[in-house]
Amino acid sequence: MAKTEILIISDTHGKGDLAERAVALTRPHLTIFCGDGLRDLAFRPALLPLYAVRGNCDYFTVPDIGETEETLTLTIDGLKLLITHGHRYGVKSGLGALITKAIQENTDAVIFGHTHEPLELTLLPEHASSRFGISLNKPLYLFNPGSLGYAPHSFGTLTIKDGVPLFGHGRLEH
Repeated sequence: MAKTEILIISDTHGKGDLAERAVALTRPHLTIFCGDGLRDLAFRPALLPLYAVRGNCDYFTVPDIGETEETLTLTIDGLKLLITHGHRYGVKSGLGALITKAIQENTDAVIFGHTHEPLELTLLPEHASSRFGISLNKPLYLFNPGSLGYAPHSFGTLTIKDGVPLFGHGRLEH
């Protein structure tokens, strides 16, 4: 049975050393970065392989990381992920636009940052219509690791086993 361990971090805002500490704690196969602090990740080989998106505070290309997009879609172990910082979808005001994008892209899960607040939400088809006024044909997972750069210095984990996701949150003492 295939199993992939992923570290999810966002909003480091100058605290790249905490990203390395999170890697040492979780020992992931790969790292996903949801923006705001790309420059903090440069020259940190412990984070590799790294999939990163640009946040609203990331204005330039970073050595070792290169050009990044604001949204990335990738499939890992049969799970299709939409990764974004979230500012372009107004996530501080609500999740409707982000959910709409996830449905358009036919993703299984959305991983985002920007709010600095940890979130784990599963939308089930039978509840999506009444809660968000949308129609789903499969569950949709929404996950925000919170901010690694600001207290409580939170991060996320994703274990994918046979295409099934298990999300979790962790914290680092600063």
